Amino acid sequence: MGNRTIEGYIDLLYESPDGLVLVDWKTDRLGSNSDQVEITAKYARQLGAYADVLKQALGRSVVRAVLVFLSDDGGAKEIDVPIPRAEPVGVG
Repeated sequence: MGNRTIEGYIDLLYESPDGLVLVDWKTDRLGSNSDQVEITAKYARQLGAYADVLKQALGRSVVRAVLVFLSDDGGAKEIDVPIPRAEPVGVG
């Protein structure tokens, strides 16, 4: 497949005692549990690509990826996302 370039913005990356944590805020509205599963699957590949690029750039793995959905009442819901490993990507 050759090298690919991706472009994106990581909303938040921080270091916990266990390692790097990747956080991505989303504006989708969450409904039923099936909606949550579908939305999580929709963004899992994106977070996996970010994790792969961070591994290449920093030489360290992301140990946790989290989607944060804001609600109309001012609250937020966090959903942990299993980090799939994307195909190798070129940085740049």
